[in-house]
Amino acid sequence: MIWEPATADPASIDELSRQLSISKFLARLLVTRGVETVAEATRFLEPKLADFRDPREFPEVEHAARRLARAIMGREKVLVYGDYDVDGITSVSLLLSFFRDLGFAADYQLPNRFVDGYGLNLGRVEEMVADGYSLLVTVDCGSANADEVAYLTDNGVDVIVTDHHRLQHERPQGYAFVNPMAWEDHPEYQELAGVGVAYVLMMATYLLLREDNQLPADFPPLKHYLDVVTLGTVADMVPLRGPNRALVVHGLRSLKNGSHRPGINALREVANQSDKPFDETTIAFYMAPRINAAGRLGRADVGVDLLMAGSHARALGHARALDTENTRRRELEKRIYEEACQILEAELEHRDVKTIVLASPHWHQGVVGIVASRLCERYYRPTVLLKIEGDTATGSARSIAGFNIADALKESKDLLERFGGHSMAAGLTIHVDRIPALQRALDQRLESSMSPESLEPRLTVDAEVSLADVTQTMILDIAKLSPFGIGNPEPILASTAVTVRSRKIVGNDHLKMDVEQDGRRLEAIAFRMANAPVRVGDEIDIAYLPEVRSWHGLTFLQLRIKDLVTR
Repeated sequence: MIWEPATADPASIDELSRQLSISKFLARLLVTRGVETVAEATRFLEPKLADFRDPREFPEVEHAARRLARAIMGREKVLVYGDYDVDGITSVSLLLSFFRDLGFAADYQLPNRFVDGYGLNLGRVEEMVADGYSLLVTVDCGSANADEVAYLTDNGVDVIVTDHHRLQHERPQGYAFVNPMAWEDHPEYQELAGVGVAYVLMMATYLLLREDNQLPADFPPLKHYLDVVTLGTVADMVPLRGPNRALVVHGLRSLKNGSHRPGINALREVANQSDKPFDETTIAFYMAPRINAAGRLGRADVGVDLLMAGSHARALGHARALDTENTRRRELEKRIYEEACQILEAELEHRDVKTIVLASPHWHQGVVGIVASRLCERYYRPTVLLKIEGDTATGSARSIAGFNIADALKESKDLLERFGGHSMAAGLTIHVDRIPALQRALDQRLESSMSPESLEPRLTVDAEVSLADVTQTMILDIAKLSPFGIGNPEPILASTAVTVRSRKIVGNDHLKMDVEQDGRRLEAIAFRMANAPVRVGDEIDIAYLPEVRSWHGLTFLQLRIKDLVTR
């Protein structure tokens, strides 16, 4: 792994430190994230929901909100249609919660990953027409369904598409198209998750109803709904900056002492997180995988049932069902990952693997995306993993920095039955006999667009410090930059020539050490690095994130190792 020091203008660091009365260390971290002015830093450190633009300024949003408000007041038959992942599940739950608080009942549907595929399909929309719906609202999907939207429109169903995915073909011509990818004058909102877009529509509808005095007297404030917005935004791994940062910061604050939703509290309970701080890590590693498991292995509806549950007892039953599904998902993931690694290791003995394209009839379609991510991280190669079913294969692609997998698939669209996604992740369906041709096409694009050096994983180091500099004050400064995620990564520090004073293996494959430099000794943990060639007495360079940890009532500093190099 190549360590790259982050660049930071010293004058900008000095200015931020002086004007905002913050440490130069914190000022440096801000500047390395592209936050260089006092105004930008103020918005970053203390994002305000009041800065969120009036949603009715966005193209087609007011048009959509007026139609939705009319449906609510007229007690029309309305259907909300989502996606089977956390973003889609939270988007559906958001609108259903809003409707419930208005005293309005709407129906919802989520597709089955294995029967329906992603988004709308002809069978589903024919049922919608037959069932007499007058309005359909899609959430986190719909942009790729021009034909289905046209069918609904021709048969008297108004369709409001809310989505955040890029258009691959013609835009659907329904009643309204609410997608930030079409908001060219508002680029800072183009990173919203699907649930963020649904929240924009909800806000606009709320404002219209309020102006018409149609809100119940006890109607909750808009921030009441930020719990599910935060859950979906973090889970969908959209950049946590700009509007997303404001939504998640305030959402996490509202969740600090528990949620008003029994489902969120019950899920924390089954994940053994009730007594832990509720932060983006809790969502990403403990809550999102459990909610996602339902859609990956079967019925995603359980996720909506959980978030809409009215009692703790009912919610706990749903949470336990999701936990069971997640355990099953992890077992499948482990088996597929081990099989894929065996195949790859055998291939690496005979050829230089440029891109990874693997397929098997024995793999589970709902899990191949997770495994593709792990393989991509381990081998640092664009990765496509496919489940073969008859003559076709369906699966997921994951990529590395500098290789836009969505563009690469678009170049090879003649080989594909269908595809969609973004620069780092995509889904696809392909005829089995075209898989070798796809691998050749991806290999050629990689060779023509990337140098051998760019195929080395890189780690950006925000600052080089001594172990003596690592204090609780430093960690408090780091915490001011949270929540961390895409677009705002955890700060990485580096210390050189530290001595290993002790080492042991904990868990299955984690390396735990005591490291020392100039008399300062700290504990360090290196996850999944049990095989690192490190002995007691070695001098090493370490890249890490410092943290405060608690164990059995004791609080201590710990370094979470990202990479290490022996001298």
